[in-house]
Amino acid sequence: MTPAAPRRPARAPLAATVTSVAAVAAIALAGTGCVQPDALSSTCLDDGGCDAGDVCAFGLCVGPDDARLATMDLDVEPLASTGVPAQTVLGVDARAARGVRVDVALRPATTLRGTASLDDGGGIGGVVTATPAVAIAGRLRLPSTDSSDGTWSLPLVDGAAYRVAVVPVDAAVAPAVTAGDVTAGVDDGVALTSCHLPRGADDATTCPIVVIGRVVAGAGAAARGVAALEVRVVDTVGRRVSTLARTTDDGAFAVGLPAPLAGGALEVRPSADNALQPSLRRPLERVAASLDLGVITQGERANTVAVAGAVVSASGAPASGAQVAMHGLVGAGEFYARGVTDDDGAFTLAVRPGRYMLVAVGAVDGDDGLFTGELVVDAALADLTVTLPPRLDVALTIVDAARDVVAAASVELQRIGDAVGVVERPLSGAQPAFVSATDDEGRAALRVPAGRYRVTIRPPAGVGVPVYSAVLVVEDAVERRLALPDALVLAGAVQDPAGGPTSGAVVRVFSPLVDELGRALYLGEAVTAADGTFTVAVPDLGR
Repeated sequence: MTPAAPRRPARAPLAATVTSVAAVAAIALAGTGCVQPDALSSTCLDDGGCDAGDVCAFGLCVGPDDARLATMDLDVEPLASTGVPAQTVLGVDARAARGVRVDVALRPATTLRGTASLDDGGGIGGVVTATPAVAIAGRLRLPSTDSSDGTWSLPLVDGAAYRVAVVPVDAAVAPAVTAGDVTAGVDDGVALTSCHLPRGADDATTCPIVVIGRVVAGAGAAARGVAALEVRVVDTVGRRVSTLARTTDDGAFAVGLPAPLAGGALEVRPSADNALQPSLRRPLERVAASLDLGVITQGERANTVAVAGAVVSASGAPASGAQVAMHGLVGAGEFYARGVTDDDGAFTLAVRPGRYMLVAVGAVDGDDGLFTGELVVDAALADLTVTLPPRLDVALTIVDAARDVVAAASVELQRIGDAVGVVERPLSGAQPAFVSATDDEGRAALRVPAGRYRVTIRPPAGVGVPVYSAVLVVEDAVERRLALPDALVLAGAVQDPAGGPTSGAVVRVFSPLVDELGRALYLGEAVTAADGTFTVAVPDLGR
């Protein structure tokens, strides 16, 4: 679907007390050219929030014939004492919950062995990981081991496919990854080979591909190299595939790759020795030979200045323990700054002049809400005052499909954006979550900042009521009765590798649909009985 442009909310202005002429700062709310954060493009409250023909399922807009509505994925985790690794069963037909038994035959563990070495000989010390070729979103397990002399072994699921990689301790050595998937129990003696760039004057490179360039700040004759920045090449899923470099005094860098790259990016990031720098990302097409990227500019960026002030409650009292975060576009890159207020509600952030979105949110265990504003920093700013609105009351009554109250259910509200569906990028994935539980009358009470939330309700095990997940918008105090969907019973048994029953295993059920953080939606779980059987109440998907 193509979302409509989000309506920008009216926001209270920031209050600033300027202490000197040199500290003049412009504060703009919803002004032209301000930072425009991402909008949530697929969340919905009901079918009316989706394109014509789409339906709202679990707070997400999907086509009525979307295959993800017709299947479920199982994650089976046996007791550690069995020695059988956790494993997944993907694509279980949702019709299985309408009378078809689902039996899971676990596969045994097997040991995959191999070596990690340099092109010119010698073992690589580092961490070896095995990434499953298929996994439930957000449930990715990475079996790992340490390799000190270049030899390693990993216990894996027999017959499962993995991509194996070694991340060296030495930053001058590139990570090594298998060219394709390897199958545990079939393949063995996996040889991982990497390369390194010169460590000293007499050391030669073994990397067949070297990417060089120079990072500068400023423009024209005034451009100057930027030292002590971290440079790396990542693949299309964000994994480092090159050596790790630091720019020299004139901004030069060189990173090596052990093999051609089919798409990815060059990332330039601040380091511990030069932290107050913007981050840059330059997309790369296929890299099959050594490459000179020339000058990579951070653009115009002034020296850092201090943004100092206080966060207060609506009453004017200091808001201690509040998070303050800023995200802005500085030159050609992005800049983040974060801090926490002290006992007096005070904070100081070092930033570079530019346009920022500022977010301040009260401590999770307090009563202060969340403020979002857009701030133009031209120079040092002192005595900035951010006033947090009070949280809003959310009163939910949870009932099942028969309209009977559901007691002792866990209720979690995970913040996903502001009330009109704008992602708050300064929080960078650290959106707060608020948790409560229903009482004997099915009521749960929470106090949360105004915004958009994914609400997840997990009834207690054994009551035959399914998990509920949807999107809730909180703009004012909310009092709502939420009816959970009809339940279907997914029943089956788990067998050990010898064909006997597996007791005590946790069977978790997920939808292939994913939430705003890229995690598969949780549908329920059960623990297998002594005879290996299990039953899970899952939402009726209407198929």
